[in-house]
Amino acid sequence: MVSWGEGRKSRKGMPALLERIHQRQLLFEAELMPNGGDSMKDGISRIDKAVQFSGARWRAIIDRDEVATYECDLQGHCTQSNRSLCNLFGLDREEMMGEGWMRGLMPDDRERVYDIWMSAVKKGIPYECNYMVRHADTGAEIEVTAIAEPMINDRGHIIGFHGSITSTKPMEVG
Repeated sequence: MVSWGEGRKSRKGMPALLERIHQRQLLFEAELMPNGGDSMKDGISRIDKAVQFSGARWRAIIDRDEVATYECDLQGHCTQSNRSLCNLFGLDREEMMGEGWMRGLMPDDRERVYDIWMSAVKKGIPYECNYMVRHADTGAEIEVTAIAEPMINDRGHIIGFHGSITSTKPMEVG
């Protein structure tokens, strides 16, 4: 058992330990607040800006791609669509979001495509489906194949889906 006197002796190194802890805290704060911010809010702000930049970079790269691509959340709602996909459907980005992309499908295909898509989303499995799209502006009917894969984070959890749509045989409405 340690007596009071021995305990007091062991506390001699305590100021040095507290100083080292304080120095590490200052380094940590400097890393989170590189511009001299006074709170963790600055660190969170820096992370938010990095995420926004990453999203803008994704859109710039993907928008130049000729392959029609999209991303969806865990509920199967469209959260990202590139220019090629919007052109294929004749809808703008806002119209494609959520379940808006369903408006571009031929009425006879909507229920079947929705059921197949939602089954894949709920099970967290790859999706593939052929269906007909009617271009919103021109009325052209286009046969497409859509595929999607679950996006998995570093912990092995599904965080959404990334997919593409390719036209197989365009057919004009007479």
